[in-house]
Amino acid sequence: MKIKDAILKVICICSLMLLGCSKQQHNPDKQIITFCHFWSEPTQIQALHAIINEYEHQHPTIDIQTTELLWSEGKAKLFMLLSSGKPPDIIHLGLEWAPEFIHNDIFYPLDYPKTIPSSLLSAIAKDSLIYALPWTLNTRSLFLSGDALHLVNQDTMSLEDFTNYIMSSKSWGVNATEPHTLLKKVLPIIWTSGGRLFQSLPLSNSFDSASLSGFTLYVQLAQHGTLAQSRELDKSFINGSLNMLISGQWLIPSLNNIPHRVLSTFPGKSGLSVLSGDCLAISAKSNKAKAAKDFIRYLTSDSITSRFCSALPDAGIPALLSTDIFSKNLSSDYASFAEQCKHAILLPSTSVFIEAEKILEDEIMEAVYGRKSSEQAFYHAKNLILHLEQVHGK
Repeated sequence: MKIKDAILKVICICSLMLLGCSKQQHNPDKQIITFCHFWSEPTQIQALHAIINEYEHQHPTIDIQTTELLWSEGKAKLFMLLSSGKPPDIIHLGLEWAPEFIHNDIFYPLDYPKTIPSSLLSAIAKDSLIYALPWTLNTRSLFLSGDALHLVNQDTMSLEDFTNYIMSSKSWGVNATEPHTLLKKVLPIIWTSGGRLFQSLPLSNSFDSASLSGFTLYVQLAQHGTLAQSRELDKSFINGSLNMLISGQWLIPSLNNIPHRVLSTFPGKSGLSVLSGDCLAISAKSNKAKAAKDFIRYLTSDSITSRFCSALPDAGIPALLSTDIFSKNLSSDYASFAEQCKHAILLPSTSVFIEAEKILEDEIMEAVYGRKSSEQAFYHAKNLILHLEQVHGK
């Protein structure tokens, strides 16, 4: 039964690829490049296809055919596509996922652009070769408005001022249960307390005493905030109900007429945030590697990625930016995000990361909702992740 299910899944995926292609007509005079990506919302598709159409106009012998996927479909769907008999030529994926794919020899080696930030090499390189081109970067930063603005001193804030304000004002946003989102808002507070949770492998070894202190601090601060989903918290910040919020760069366009600040580093010891982003790779099975490489070099170039990110504020900032074109064309808020990206780290890649992430997020909320003490939740998460690693490997 399991084998039949697997076969059916592959058939369904292949069918989805055919249905999802934006262009169904085959032109025998053109070289078709298939491109599987996750920009599936209408505005995202429009922005990406504007660039694709421009590229095709400049290269009349190339036909880029796209398939849209959902992030919720995750790595498993990509592995199935790449393991099928006819994988896409170009694959868009999260930087955090790249090491696992590269370890499985799924991607084609690429040229080495000099502008790749050194902090990203661990995610895309193997044996002195790179197998994916970084495309965009994003992170989470601290937003301030209203009476929280007086806490800023030359774009910095002390951890003491940060915690005191939250406890006295009750005007900050706390994320409710939200998969793949919660951790990016909790880890910076744990790290800024000196912890190193989820910074290294095996993940279970990163549960140190300083991380417990940071975990406890977050749970304590959560009791003084407004608990809601990310979208609702963003709306509350925009309408002035909240004056302090951890959020992403997509919030910036809504704040044009609202006095606010975006900090370029988190308060406290490390100032670190979680770094994430997107990259582009070529299937090792592709027989159109040269044309595919030309196209992804175009997509990741300064001017094109800057234009794409300008059209889609939630996309992030250009990963390979070698000039200041992006910061010149946009507000200082984006410059703050670019600076925070420099003070951000990629979470380590492991085959059990998604399961470990869910365990930690669930235990955080157990403590936030008061069903467990911070210490109980922290060590329960550690033990569950340790068991996960023992059973499935690091």
